[in-house]
Amino acid sequence: MRFASAVAFIVFVTANAFGQFTAGNLVVARVGDGSASLSNAAAAAFLDEYTTGGTFVQTITLPTSGTNKITFQGSATSEGGMSRSTDGRYLVFAGYDATPTTATPASSTASSVNRVIARVDALASVDLSTKLTDAFNGSNVRSAASTDGTNLWVSGNGGSGQGASAGTRYTTFGSTTTTGLHSSQTNIRWVKIFNNQLYATTASTSIFGVVTVGTGTPTTTGQTVTELAGMPTSGTHSPYGFSISPDGNTMYVADDGAVGSGGGIQKWTLGVGTWSLVYTLLNNGSTTTGARALVVDWSGTNPVIYATTSLSPTTLIKVTDTGSSSTATTLATAATNTAFRGVAFAPYATETFTDGTSYPAPNGTPNTNDNPIGRFQLAGNINGGSLASVTVTLTGTYSGITQLKLYASSSASFSVGSATLLASTSAIGSTATLTVSGGHPIPSSGEYYFLAADLNSSAAGRVLVSLADQTALTFTNAALYTTFSNNTLSTTDIALPVTATAMSAKVNAGKVLVNFSTATEINLAGFNVLRATTDQGPFEFISGYESNKSLTAKGSVTTGASYSFVDPKVNAGHTYYYKVEAVDKSGATEQLGGIIAVDVTVPKDYAVYQNYPNPFNPSTTIAYDLKEASQIRLEVYNLLGMRVRSMSFEKEAGTFETTLNFTGMSSGIYYYRMVITGKSGSGFVSTKKMLMVK
Repeated sequence: MRFASAVAFIVFVTANAFGQFTAGNLVVARVGDGSASLSNAAAAAFLDEYTTGGTFVQTITLPTSGTNKITFQGSATSEGGMSRSTDGRYLVFAGYDATPTTATPASSTASSVNRVIARVDALASVDLSTKLTDAFNGSNVRSAASTDGTNLWVSGNGGSGQGASAGTRYTTFGSTTTTGLHSSQTNIRWVKIFNNQLYATTASTSIFGVVTVGTGTPTTTGQTVTELAGMPTSGTHSPYGFSISPDGNTMYVADDGAVGSGGGIQKWTLGVGTWSLVYTLLNNGSTTTGARALVVDWSGTNPVIYATTSLSPTTLIKVTDTGSSSTATTLATAATNTAFRGVAFAPYATETFTDGTSYPAPNGTPNTNDNPIGRFQLAGNINGGSLASVTVTLTGTYSGITQLKLYASSSASFSVGSATLLASTSAIGSTATLTVSGGHPIPSSGEYYFLAADLNSSAAGRVLVSLADQTALTFTNAALYTTFSNNTLSTTDIALPVTATAMSAKVNAGKVLVNFSTATEINLAGFNVLRATTDQGPFEFISGYESNKSLTAKGSVTTGASYSFVDPKVNAGHTYYYKVEAVDKSGATEQLGGIIAVDVTVPKDYAVYQNYPNPFNPSTTIAYDLKEASQIRLEVYNLLGMRVRSMSFEKEAGTFETTLNFTGMSSGIYYYRMVITGKSGSGFVSTKKMLMVK
């Protein structure tokens, strides 16, 4: 394995004022201040922030004196396991309430030297109030994990008088006592949470790999520790940090062992219920660089791994996994008398987004300014995040909008006098971007954001504003907690001037969903939906109220009504145009609103989705994406590995669904495996679990 040139220094910062973490950066737990050799005595601990390119940002000096302090045992390489809470808000790790030079803090009882779980937020504020008095007596405390900064799991070696249940323990933020979770595997190394499941690593009692601890994120005793099927049961592996992909099918494990025992970064993949070792990075066959901690960026085509190595001097490295010979780049090297331990992505201020579908956008008035046409809401988990820009999508046939404006307000009702103007733009097409100069701080209590339009005297038509997905909102030092797609910012489109309908269309699972609504209805029989492949037509009738009950009108109402129509007969790679005709009870027709266009794009990659419904009885549907014309083989296996269903077929590029009928089959867990071979030779394989319940 070849390493690129390294950054071989550490900058020590001792000031008490620390800057806010930058979302996307790396944070490394470091032990030692460089003044003395690391020994079994307590040593000062630090958090070093780096960019993913290896540029040093800052050091957070952790308190070593006073009521609240934390240190690591200097030479205890099993300690310092750090993770980011699954909601992205906090870093958590464990240490000792001991001053530097305290002899062998791990040999003390927890009542005399408390085991501390540190919680660090996006503002680099360190909280050491969780001081445990009953955990890991006479033994190492090694790592911590959390879902939300309140629920905490901590690992270590079983302590005196605590039995095997001391290996993994649960507590809550600010508590002093814990609950032992299991009665086996006393020697637990590092704990982490992936896909709502608590995992850990261990290297004892015939388990030398990754285990599940109970089901989900357990908080009570009596849990079962189960090694992942296919992982080693002999003492040839030495696992510490690990990361599991969002789809649950790929895992990287940091092993600090020697070349003959798999030291390095192991890549494992899940087959039909069994994990297999694919290859080990950082191991070139003659020398090895063992790894102790790692974190993985799963967002791209090739996972990017950031890890700390185990050989002295320890280093922070980066590996993009393009295969077994992938090259590692050294980003930083620990200075003399210091060592890198855990690594995690920086915590961030998470923002919660609420769309504006409950906002009744009023009718626009030509030749007026500040007509509100949409609203959304943001709320931060902590102060510190700022809104940087908003990109809106505009649909409909309209003219006369001269300016779009973005306002912020503490009120859910819009008023120019009480709102703050954040940005405006006259560059208005099918999309418009409003950039907030300097960013706008988002209060943790939440705030409303309004889109308003300035209209000239000739304004006409209809317009509906929406956010395409989470990338339409950009932040400084913050990120969205959840994802979304095609979120409209008002209950209905705005009429310029007043008309009686709102229309929108979007793609969902390869089908087009057409939505429209009316303000009032008088003697209306129903609606017809027409479709064309150009905005000039010709438009062809595809469905109507006489055969489709969902298009039957309410008759005569003053409050209006909403309607939906699903068009499944569309092909990827084409643009379709829709218009709706209102038909009164005399048979007369009138076009409602304008023509709406929707792009049915070709998927950028292959994907196989979780079946639905799940659990099911007796039928279930599997959706999948094809980026090109492909041959598909779909196989179903039972828990014994026996194939119980198999089918092969061909499809063009696009999004499709296949329905399986399990009539006559027994209840239980099954696995479906889809093997896709594209016409260009590209391939994709995905295996997922499903449950039939009669």
